Amino acid sequence: MEPKTRLYILSYETPYTPCAGIAAVMKHLPRALAKASEKPVTVLSPFHHRVIKIKDFNRLVEFSYPYSPQNLEKKATAHLYEASGVEWFFLKPEGGEYFRGSPHPYALAQKDLVRDSLLFGRMALSFLDKIRPHEKQLVMLKDWQTISTCLSNRSSRQGRRFFLVLHNTYDASADNSDLREAGYDPSGLSGVSLLDQGLSKVAHPVFTVSDGFAADIKGDPLQCKVMAPHLTKALQDRLVGVNNGPFASLSIGGDLLKEMRQNQFQGLEAWKQKYRSEFIKAVNEHQPDLEYPVWGEPKVFFSHTKGLPWLVMAGRADFNQKGYDLAAWAVERFLRKKGEAGFVFLPMPGGQGFEELMFLTKLAYEHPENVLVLPFRMERGYPQIIQACHFGLMPSFYEPFGMANEFYQNGCVGLARATGGLVDQILDPGFDFRICPWLKPKNSVNHTTGILFREDVSFKGIHGLWGDVFAKNGLDKIQYRRQNPLYANMAGAMEQAFFRAVNLCVKRPLDYYNMLLQGIDYISDNLSWIRAAHGYWKNMKEHDRNE
Repeated sequence: MEPKTRLYILSYETPYTPCAGIAAVMKHLPRALAKASEKPVTVLSPFHHRVIKIKDFNRLVEFSYPYSPQNLEKKATAHLYEASGVEWFFLKPEGGEYFRGSPHPYALAQKDLVRDSLLFGRMALSFLDKIRPHEKQLVMLKDWQTISTCLSNRSSRQGRRFFLVLHNTYDASADNSDLREAGYDPSGLSGVSLLDQGLSKVAHPVFTVSDGFAADIKGDPLQCKVMAPHLTKALQDRLVGVNNGPFASLSIGGDLLKEMRQNQFQGLEAWKQKYRSEFIKAVNEHQPDLEYPVWGEPKVFFSHTKGLPWLVMAGRADFNQKGYDLAAWAVERFLRKKGEAGFVFLPMPGGQGFEELMFLTKLAYEHPENVLVLPFRMERGYPQIIQACHFGLMPSFYEPFGMANEFYQNGCVGLARATGGLVDQILDPGFDFRICPWLKPKNSVNHTTGILFREDVSFKGIHGLWGDVFAKNGLDKIQYRRQNPLYANMAGAMEQAFFRAVNLCVKRPLDYYNMLLQGIDYISDNLSWIRAAHGYWKNMKEHDRNE
């Protein structure tokens, strides 16, 4: 009789131990995968002591795992939490020195993160051996932090398949002493990194979270020559892009949407004005302090930008991805050329805190009429500012998927650098894809749903210029980047995108609202979690059948 199949997802972060994008995916994907496959789904993740949000578990399962060069048996506990038909097991080794990242699971020294990831691989494999040993196991491994599960000599067995899912191309290396210390045999591994070593152990299709990012890994100079040159060749014929579903629900009601389809936008204008007023009220009532400051002069900003389009940028202030400093320079250039709009920045500071965002402080106080910065996640007023704004900014250097869908679901059009998953969410027929030929326009769709921009890629020595963008650390990296001709070209392209966006809102408001409507419809018609789950399941099932 054919053994029962169960799907396992191994993820270093979850909605209950969150950091960023993977946690958001894991909020939706396990349940959708169970529905699409009609198979039970179990999630395995480390028990991150300092951030886990679950207080009461359904039960505990004790097990042991081999660790150390002598493969000594160590004890561990799997803490089970059941939600919406999905099992979530959080694996906790004996002793409290592991998985202590805070304020998020990855907030550790790199050597400790590698150590903990290797430990998780040992525990996860032993738990997979122990739990339901007679079932067929199809195991999804999320990124390098879980890849060590398949590196052991005993990881493969009949009825078990590993599938790698890349949410980014971050990678790490473990030297032979680290591997031996965790009980792995380095002699059986080849490759310069953990992902490189794991690629020969996982199934042929390697998934990533959008068609655009799959194309970037194979063709974008940033990925091929700077971020992941060791992976590009090995992944050329293996990558399968599966677009994520939306991370937010549509906030515009059915009656208002019906009016929009009838080319009536007065209701939408009033809706946006309502949320602008609510955001203004929230900011005026906020009491700034050292932990929750406001940079700029809110009353001056609100007075001057009354009747002007607002553009917003929100999320993690990751200097090597999100492009806050790029946006700030583009805003400076736009305002210097007498452009008029309101720019609201909502960055969540990184490891260096507010100090690394001083360029935004400077921008806000030099241009208080046009720039307002709130460098924290607002508990009150956050949805309102997105709903009040006309455009959401995403100048990312790379973007596996991106938050464009969240902007559209909140009544805000996307304005983005053409990269990765953003080109799967924003349609701009006026954008010239010849400057990034590895990305393909959606030729079957003639709608315009947003604005894309991109720098010229014909620079001589572009690989070195990209390397320089990422080379400098410390607080002087902003000025260092501004001396880079590639980066300057990027800022110029974004500046021109600002003029295009503002002119659209001011001179052709009906075209703007139709752009928003088409964007909402495109997200609704093309992105869903059940569709993503079917994409994964179809490929996993076909590979398993062919093995």
